[in-house]
Amino acid sequence: PGCAASLAAADLQPLLPPADYDRLLHNELNCLIQSHPDDFVKCPKCSYVVERDSATHLSFTMEKLRRASGGKLLLEGLEYTEEAFRHREQHRFRCRSCATEFCAACAAVPYHSAKTCEMFRKFQEGAWHCRFCNEPVDEPPGSSKKRKSGQCVCAAPECQQRSEMACPKTLRCGHLCGGAHGEKKCLPCLHEDCKRHLSSSLKQGGSDYCAICYVEALSSAPCVQLTCGHVFHYHCIEKKLANRWPGPRITFGFLNCPSCGQEMNLANNPGLAKLMKELLKIREDIQRRAKLRLDYEGRSQDPALLDKNNRFYNKPIAYAEHILCYYPCFKCKAPYFGGLRSCANMVA
Repeated sequence: PGCAASLAAADLQPLLPPADYDRLLHNELNCLIQSHPDDFVKCPKCSYVVERDSATHLSFTMEKLRRASGGKLLLEGLEYTEEAFRHREQHRFRCRSCATEFCAACAAVPYHSAKTCEMFRKFQEGAWHCRFCNEPVDEPPGSSKKRKSGQCVCAAPECQQRSEMACPKTLRCGHLCGGAHGEKKCLPCLHEDCKRHLSSSLKQGGSDYCAICYVEALSSAPCVQLTCGHVFHYHCIEKKLANRWPGPRITFGFLNCPSCGQEMNLANNPGLAKLMKELLKIREDIQRRAKLRLDYEGRSQDPALLDKNNRFYNKPIAYAEHILCYYPCFKCKAPYFGGLRSCANMVA
């Protein structure tokens, strides 16, 4: 008051109560943000403040993506316009405090990938959207209930094919079932904002990526829920089973849930259950052959089977599958014994 000199906040700390000092710092931070709106960003969820970083590498990144994608700006499976890509680099943020991904320009949560704020606003307000690819489609005939349930499907061949595979039933909440056609019991609602989804036993939501392909969200295709609770795309599980074991040696790890390792139970879906039954029959044949070979080789009393601390204790079939190699005949496809696994590893 005497000389009208400005005091720094740190000079006032010994003079103010902690609550008043914290309030002073908070006000100073807000003034700083308001006076330099282009330099700071505040998280819309927890109000955490971060400083913007100039996108000096933008041109190099765009050129690199174009070279890798045949001239297109492809990122995370989405094609960007140059304007949308520049917007992403300038306004897409992930909060360091709460991990929320948001748009610094319009505060949208999560960030509207492959769209500017204006494109996203028009997308939300005016258009009907395909239930699988989320692209705008012409307004279909019918009541507004179709908008809520998401019955619109675009003309893209892939989306039309997925529409044929999808369960046509509508859940009690009003949303379409996200499961596959022909299932005995419908999949719980995948919409995260739905009360029935929140009260269900689902471990994932429609925006979560499929843990098999890691390319598309669960809502982009008909899904299957295993008895362990995990959800995957129907076509991803079908492809996984059709491809069978990944190498020349017959193994059966592909029959387990990719997330928790439990054996997949597909009894709720007749098509996948039939495919699974054929594979389990092959596994039973391999297990029978392996047990006989284990006895023939005199390995039924190996230390691994007698040691209580070993994972193969009193599990001769699992042990036989582990140490013996079986391969499919390239002519008749029948399995044959190909030696010990340790021998195969030495050759490799």
